[in-house]
Amino acid sequence: MGDDLRVPLDVAAMLNEALGSGDWIRRQVFGGTSHGAELWASASGQMAIVKRHPDAPPGQFEAVARRVGLLREAGVPAPPTTVVTDGADVMLVHDYLPGRSDPALTSPLVEHLIDIVGREAGLADESAEHWPELIRTSLTDGFAGYCEHGSLQTFSEGSQALLDRVRRVGRDPVVRRLPAPDLVHYDLHTGNVLSDDELRVSGLIDWDGVRVGDRVLDLANLTFTSTWKTADTDVLARLWDAFLSSGTHDSRVVYMHHVVLRQVDWTIRHDVNPGPKRTTELASWALAVTEKGEFAPAPAAIG
Repeated sequence: MGDDLRVPLDVAAMLNEALGSGDWIRRQVFGGTSHGAELWASASGQMAIVKRHPDAPPGQFEAVARRVGLLREAGVPAPPTTVVTDGADVMLVHDYLPGRSDPALTSPLVEHLIDIVGREAGLADESAEHWPELIRTSLTDGFAGYCEHGSLQTFSEGSQALLDRVRRVGRDPVVRRLPAPDLVHYDLHTGNVLSDDELRVSGLIDWDGVRVGDRVLDLANLTFTSTWKTADTDVLARLWDAFLSSGTHDSRVVYMHHVVLRQVDWTIRHDVNPGPKRTTELASWALAVTEKGEFAPAPAAIG
């Protein structure tokens, strides 16, 4: 095992205690700019995805496991999830799901995704009081690690103008009245979608952020980020139709501002496709479509 694969020896022991099977070995470390994940396999052939959270409050992730269970009961293809603790170390252990991540967006796959988001409805398992403040703070101040404002403030005149617009929406009183009747993934994009045939979703992954909220935000994020995943106008129009027919006009506007802030910031700081300049252009287009309530194809890149 190379230096980049060295891990604390207690991970295998923690897996064995939680899941049994014995002789757990780490098989793969998944790259990415978000939380890292590792694939572990046991001598009996059982496989699990491990995500370690040092010094995390166990209660936070016990809520994740509970909510994933509720979503699974509703027909959402989320992986069975176990919380394993050892002192200050907390691990989320997900059953391994089949399929390839970031599949091509076909019409059948998109229909299945829309159905899955619909299954999040009405599953809120506690008070919704934190949701409006979470969204408001993202728009007015940002967070460390995502929805950061500093990147937009310094990147370009276009991103500065977008940030000004985002902050104005964050100050709108409508934000404090946002409903939160659902459980939401909170980071739903095609990179977190698995499929083994590009016709059906075999699983959704990366549920660390699952929370009480409004599923319209999941639709907003999936719809916007799919813009650079496919050029199929029919597929994109179907996603936009699902988004534009959900929630209220005001809530859709608020959530799309949150989404474009999140995605522009991410592309600026991590240099990922389609790049910050193009994402900023697409953000202005997406906000215009949301305001009008009618889909129109994205414009070609400027310059």
